[in-house]
Amino acid sequence: MATTTIQPLPYPGPLDPPAGPAQIKALAEAIEGRTVMRFATAAARDAAIPSGARVAGMMCFIEADNGVYVWSGSAWGVVWQDTGWVNITLAAGFTALSPVRVRRIGQVVHWRGRIGGPWTTSYQIVVPPANLPAGVLIGGLGWALNTGSPTFSAIAVMDSGGFKVACNSPSSGVHLDGIMYPVS
Repeated sequence: MATTTIQPLPYPGPLDPPAGPAQIKALAEAIEGRTVMRFATAAARDAAIPSGARVAGMMCFIEADNGVYVWSGSAWGVVWQDTGWVNITLAAGFTALSPVRVRRIGQVVHWRGRIGGPWTTSYQIVVPPANLPAGVLIGGLGWALNTGSPTFSAIAVMDSGGFKVACNSPSSGVHLDGIMYPVS
């Protein structure tokens, strides 16, 4: 059979004997590895595409973690993922005045919620690193936070110690809605 010039996909040439089902099957198999394949889990993907059959550039969607992956030639890497909203457990002494959640969509992390606590003007760990989902903790970021009052201020930072806040005691709590940052 002849092949296309860019992606070498097979097609029947003028001198090929007619063999419709076999020719269509050859084309379908050649196209299959070039589509974004869909699997329920990574285990299902790995069973369907054994390591010897993987080709660099193959892509797939994994339903279990809502992620798109590409095979680099040696490993599956995340191209895009949506974790959905994940509830966060706060450090002892802090309270969720509204549910505190984080979500990673692609390469951007989003926060929402409102935190009450024993605020001081020194940074305190509000969310320890162990309570953060994978891919959310990024070092060296800082934000001015909304406290619901012009007379109170709060600053948040994230580093290897977790999500930290310094605040001069807002009665309405510290609002996280709208915090978002890129991850690499």
